[in-house]
Amino acid sequence: MEFLKIAFTAFQLFVAALFVLIFLRFVFPGNESGWVDRALKAMLNTVNVSPEIVAATWNLTTSLAYLSGMLLVVFLLLVGAFLFGYTAATEFGYVNELLASYYVPLSRIASSPVAWAGATTAVGCTVAIGHMKNLNMQREKTRLDFIKHEREEHEARERQRMERLGLHRGEG
Repeated sequence: MEFLKIAFTAFQLFVAALFVLIFLRFVFPGNESGWVDRALKAMLNTVNVSPEIVAATWNLTTSLAYLSGMLLVVFLLLVGAFLFGYTAATEFGYVNELLASYYVPLSRIASSPVAWAGATTAVGCTVAIGHMKNLNMQREKTRLDFIKHEREEHEARERQRMERLGLHRGEG
């Protein structure tokens, strides 16, 4: 049984290191991440997993976390609106027994600092994931724009070279 604990701990450390390296790969794109790429490839070769599978898993995981966070934000908005609305209604003398059965437990939860700490953490993580996804999209757009610009410059230099040599397209 002790062997299983050690093996599981080693697996957890391996996965943690893998995710740290994947995170660093997204933080340092391009040439700055050469050592990260080499470390990732070495780790992935030990378990025979392609980087594309890891990237797809990362994208799926962050998308699911973002979706669940957005659902939590909508839920918090609905609960907050309900609590405000029902509190205002009771101040004007309107009491509904069916709504009161929801109001009492929700108001207790809303007054708990621990519940708000969890909700704040979840919303904050959702915002961070959204920013990270936006940053990755902007980085990819910038990379593609750079490649397009380099290709256009290369083609322009090639046209100028051909014109200097007196060769034009269609003349062969």
